[in-house]
Parts: sequence; C-alpha cells; structure tokens
Amino acid sequence: MRFIIPSLAALFLAGCSGSQHSQPSRETTAACMEYQSMMTAPMPPEAMRRLQKACAASTRDRGE
Repeated sequence: MRFIIPSLAALFLAGCSGSQHSQPSRETTAACMEYQSMMTAPMPPEAMRRLQKACAASTRDRGE
C-alpha cells in the first residue's frame, strides 16, 4: 500500500505535466470576428461573400 499511493501520485503528476503543449497563438482579426459573428445572420449572399473576402484578406495581410 505504501508503494501504490506514491506511484499513483507520480503517474498523475507526470500525466498532467505532459499535456501542456504550447500552441501557437492564433488571434483572429477584426474582420474575421465580424464575419464569424454574422455567419448565422440572415443577410444577402453577396454581403456574406464580402465579409468572407475581407476576413481572408486580413488573414493574408498578417501572414498566416
């Protein structure tokens, strides 16, 4: 019993520390946030395409 509890604690701590991978920050642009917020709004297809193109252009400008 003395061996099981410390082993489980070590296993738990090792498992928790291994899952903290650093991911690159993917901040969205203002144009993309506007596009995402309007995706479910009832609007003409041309207006939706304009928002989508503005989002794509802003992302391209940032180098992503």
